[in-house]
Amino acid sequence: MKATSSFLTSLENKEDTKLFSPIIEPMMNTIIAALQQDEQIGWKALEAMIILAEFHPDLFENYCATIVNICSQIMENKEFEPETRNYSTEFICIIGEMYPSLLRRTEEIKTKFYPALFKMMTEVELPEDDEQEEWL
Repeated sequence: MKATSSFLTSLENKEDTKLFSPIIEPMMNTIIAALQQDEQIGWKALEAMIILAEFHPDLFENYCATIVNICSQIMENKEFEPETRNYSTEFICIIGEMYPSLLRRTEEIKTKFYPALFKMMTEVELPEDDEQEEWL
């Protein structure tokens, strides 16, 4: 994943880069598989996609709804480490920063991403039992 992302970020010609857009969906499937096997490898794959989105956000044009759905599911899954959940949030935010019109026309931003983001923002971790009295 990291090698593919590095190769794609090294391309300077947009037409050359667009030829590789069909590999985005298999790359997202790889992230899902990686997260199921080893979460740390999964978030490193997400990190590679974030870097790719910074350089070539147009690669994600045909897959934005899929990416938003996957990232929203990761964000909502409390079993994942905070880093993993934050990387999925950052991935969507980078796409929005680099290619705002793409997210504006993606309905899943309103129906999946924002609700997942609000859930994450309102989560409260309670302290250990012996510290709860003090905290409350």
